[in-house]
Amino acid sequence: MYYLETITASRFLRISYEEIQALIKKHPGIQQLFFKATAFALKGALERHIELQSYSNEETFRTLLKRSPHILQLVPHKYLASYLGMDATNFSKLMGSVKI
Repeated sequence: MYYLETITASRFLRISYEEIQALIKKHPGIQQLFFKATAFALKGALERHIELQSYSNEETFRTLLKRSPHILQLVPHKYLASYLGMDATNFSKLMGSVKI
């Protein structure tokens, strides 16, 4: 149903819905964990949506670096530019002009 592409070698774990439900019945604390994880993911998605809708390129760039400064060493800049919704040349200009 889904296709995931990763930049680095990755391994994924999976579990069926039925197995999760059985674990929740056996260990009720797992339901709280899933609730918190889902709320955290939704919060992040909403913040990202706001960034894309209302931030300038520089604000978006600064926000990314504040949240994940290590990302510049891990991910090629062309992918970061795409993630931020900007042209790669604008990303390069920001790299040279914004103090990190």
